[in-house]
Amino acid sequence: GWASPNNAELAHNGECIMTLATDLVSWWTLNESSGDRRDSHGSYNLTDTNTCGSATGKIGTAADFIAANSEFLINTSLQPNLGSTFSISLCTNPDDVNADFKRTLSLQDDSNNFIQLYQFDTNGAFGVGGLDAGSSIQNLKKTGFSNGTWYHHVLTFSGTALKWYVNASEETTTDSNVTGA
Repeated sequence: GWASPNNAELAHNGECIMTLATDLVSWWTLNESSGDRRDSHGSYNLTDTNTCGSATGKIGTAADFIAANSEFLINTSLQPNLGSTFSISLCTNPDDVNADFKRTLSLQDDSNNFIQLYQFDTNGAFGVGGLDAGSSIQNLKKTGFSNGTWYHHVLTFSGTALKWYVNASEETTTDSNVTGA
């Protein structure tokens, strides 16, 4: 299947399964060259902190985060409800898989309720994990990420179970050290 901003439908073998706008809360294309990033679907624009730049993306332009400069995009109004179901899709292209702890995505109600995707060691490993009401949820780990390679991540949360797909393959390797911070 594939999706396009001009034809916002999820298709499989040419058959429309659903429009991507079904229950969609936000859609950030990140096509801006700098500054705040506009929500193309809702009203949850992302505020630029410490001048996040841009680079060539998988489709169009992408945000370019420099960890040493503590660059990030944030919206404090969009709070996840970890008691509900949701899914998130994003593409990443790491430039230093040998750096320790680089947070890529953080959805956080508070310090006891969050889900994160991050690089957590110096061996090209990424993890997905978090807490729900202070209790650890499914903590997953994948190794073998390479510099300069695009990866499509999809996170789904059923309200109790977290699933992580990388390039359409479900990652099931658990790791008790993958909870984030």
